Order: sequence, then structure tokens, then C-alpha cells
Amino acid sequence: MDFLLIDGNNLAARANFAEPNLKKEDGTPTGVTYISIKSIRSLIEKFKPKKTIVIFDRGWSKWRLELYPEYKANRKDIHKTPEEVAAKERYINQIKRFEEYLSYLPVSVVSVKKTEADDIIANILNQAIAKNIANKFLLVSNDSDFYQFIPFGVNIYDGIKNIFIDEKHIKEKLEIDSKNYIFYKSLLGDKSDNIDAVKGFGKKAAVTLINSEPVTGLSGLKEVAKTIKGKKYKDLVEGFDKIERNFKLIDLLNPDNLSEEIQSKIKEMLSTKNVFNKNIFNLCEEDEMRWDAEFFKSFDKL
Repeated sequence: MDFLLIDGNNLAARANFAEPNLKKEDGTPTGVTYISIKSIRSLIEKFKPKKTIVIFDRGWSKWRLELYPEYKANRKDIHKTPEEVAAKERYINQIKRFEEYLSYLPVSVVSVKKTEADDIIANILNQAIAKNIANKFLLVSNDSDFYQFIPFGVNIYDGIKNIFIDEKHIKEKLEIDSKNYIFYKSLLGDKSDNIDAVKGFGKKAAVTLINSEPVTGLSGLKEVAKTIKGKKYKDLVEGFDKIERNFKLIDLLNPDNLSEEIQSKIKEMLSTKNVFNKNIFNLCEEDEMRWDAEFFKSFDKL
């Protein structure tokens, strides 16, 4: 595989869950950095990419908030008690430390203010699709929104289950083709992002509608809806504005979602690759991690 794409925030969250109590003698947490770096090393050894890119969130994408101000509003101020606030601060500090380690390793790190990692990853993959090299990219993610890219040849690997996500997997899991994922999600919404579903549509109804006839674009979905009788049709028609909104929020295949300025910043960051810097061993010593040159050998080959 030529290009390995890793969602840094997603990886950090998994690491925090795996080793939440790993810490230095003075009590400073180190689990996020420890597990994240080990995970990246394992992925590099497994897939042997020519280039590794780690992408981070820098807030929620401005264009989504402009389209739907309630986007991810359910995540605001969820840390209320002093203990929860302190835990969040410790976690954020660990992510910063993780990024500091990456600055000493031969990988490209990409993050843009007020831009989500999903949009940056989508921008990179859309460029690959345009150049007909999508099959040279491997995305490590368990985020189902990236299923949209499978019909274009992008490889997706679930780092939690250690499996490749392909057309067969989606068909077995969701009972739809990957090309129809965006319509499926537009109907069902996404509770984690505070995107509500269309009234009357659960998984079974969405699958039945989408599989009833081929769907091409939102206008095609509206035409297919005419085949439904009774209340479901009424719910769909009355909720079509919501479907259109959800579609725009979920759509990662639109290369124009990000401004030219942001796309330019992404391009600039992609062209900059760090080199292996032995000062990383100073960080290891500070964090009481017994890593030596042998541990970082796979990084040094990038």
C-alpha cells in the first residue's frame, strides 16, 4: 500500500479506552501516547506504506455549522463536574503529547483550524479518486461514513476489529450496497452528531426503500419514494427537506465542501514530511517509556 491514512483523534480515543490508567510515577497519564504510537508502528509494519499521514480535528467544520447550527450540539458541555472537566483536560494534554511525538517521526501530520479530520481525509481521497489512484490508499477507521469511498476503490481497515471493510462486509452488516450508504444515512440521521432521522424511518424501512429500485441522486430517491404506499410515503415527502440537509451534512464525496484556502493548507501540509529526530528519545525518557532505536526502526524506513 502506497499511502496510509490515520485519523489521529479516532486512534487517540481508542487508546484512551484501551489504557486509561497508564501513567508516570508522578501520576501524569501516558496511555494515549503509548498505545497510539505502538498502534501506528504496528500498522506501518503490517502494511509497509511509502507514506503515512496522520490527520487531526481542529474543531467542527465551519461549513457544517453554517448549514445546521445544531450540528453536534449534543456534545457541548457534557463534561460538567470538576472530575469530568479535569479528565477532559488530561485527555487533551495527552493528544498534544501524542502530536509532539509525531513531530519527531517521518510522517505527515495534517490539521486545519475549524476543520474536522473527516473532511480532510475526504479531501485527500477525492483528490486520489480524481487522479485514478484511490486503490493506493488505505484508510484506517471504524467510521461508517467513509463507506462512501468503497465504490471508488479506497481500501478501509477497521483497526479495532482488525478486518478490511469491503462491499461484502457492508452488504452483510447493513443489507445495502456501499453506493447507497449516503441515502441510507440521510434517512436514519446520526445521533452521535445530533442529526435526526426522518419520521417513520428505521433501519428496516430505509433498507426496503433503498433496495426497492436503483437510486441515483436525491432526485432519484424522491422518485423511488413514489413506489411507497400509505403513511411512509407521506412521512418521506414531508421530511424531504431534512433528507436533503442530512445528505449535505454526511456527503464526503463533494470536493467543494472545503474552501480553496483550506484545501491549499491541506496540500501544503501533505507535501511536508517530518524526518526521524533522535530528540524523540528525550520524550521517551520524560514519559518513562523504555523505547529505544529498535522500537522506532519501522518508522525510520519511511
